[in-house]
Amino acid sequence: YRPRAVLPIPDQAVVPLPERGATYLYRNQPASYDHSTSSREAIFLIHGLGSSHNGTYMTGVCDQLLNSGYQTIRVDVPGAGKSYE
Repeated sequence: YRPRAVLPIPDQAVVPLPERGATYLYRNQPASYDHSTSSREAIFLIHGLGSSHNGTYMTGVCDQLLNSGYQTIRVDVPGAGKSYE
């Protein structure tokens, strides 16, 4: 068993999808992220079937990318995570 990584509270955005609910986006930036000098590029992480933005694999990969200086955006597809509620 591998516990979920503890991540900083992400910025959240909701993308409404007509007749399908919504998709939720969660953006994390590394602690060293400087808006004036850092690239605006981000790595998108999309979970697999039966998971969400907060799954063990997703949080683990996100944590490793943040520690390497990358900005990440995790996505909850319709029917997963908050988009399911």
